[in-house]
Amino acid sequence: MPLGFPQKEPTAIPSCCPGGPTSFLLDGGPRGWGGYKGPGGEHPGTRRCTARTGRRTLVDRSLGTHHPKAMLLWLTLALLWSTTCWAKQMYGEGGGKYFSTSSDCEITGIRVAVGLLGLVKSIQVRCGVSWSTVFGAPGGTTQEFILQPGEHIQMIYGSYRVFIRSLIISTDQGRYATFGKESGNTFIVSPSEDGKVLTGICGQHKLLGLSGLCFEWDYPPEDEEWTTEPNSTRDTQCSS
Repeated sequence: MPLGFPQKEPTAIPSCCPGGPTSFLLDGGPRGWGGYKGPGGEHPGTRRCTARTGRRTLVDRSLGTHHPKAMLLWLTLALLWSTTCWAKQMYGEGGGKYFSTSSDCEITGIRVAVGLLGLVKSIQVRCGVSWSTVFGAPGGTTQEFILQPGEHIQMIYGSYRVFIRSLIISTDQGRYATFGKESGNTFIVSPSEDGKVLTGICGQHKLLGLSGLCFEWDYPPEDEEWTTEPNSTRDTQCSS
């Protein structure tokens, strides 16, 4: 029964407002599996770019104001800083030092080192006939997978538990290579468009190994002039 006090309708924040509860920006940017084909949405273990504490976002805690102009300016700057992060979906817990290979590399081989504790220690990419820098922690047993002429990587299946634990790399010629042993959360990555292939790898690493990985997909160059004698997968022992 009404008590005679005037009733006020709650003020609703428009969903299109940059600071609204359903804001595209405050919700962490684009969602999805970063190229995973099929239904599902976001993987439960995927690291997102927007830091959260309870129910309040980093934007709420940092601004300390709800003035539209100040909010819009801050969100515009945040969008510019985070474009690269949102464009690449990271798989794994993440954290540590960031690394990235060339994004337009014609990948012809991959080396992955796995340590005694089952952690993926490092990764290295072969562009044409040249190997990139080794990204990650030193040590472990290195396994090498050399692609055949005209062969490309089209799907990656992996697992992580604090650190990356395993990677299975599949090519468009039906070949695959397995690095490490599956443990913890799993993910599967493939390009969003037919014809695209793996052209770059980025991620983060800590003292013990790789903590997160993300992948670049693009169309392969039309003229592939590199030549190499196809090698089988081989192991190289490194110092622990």
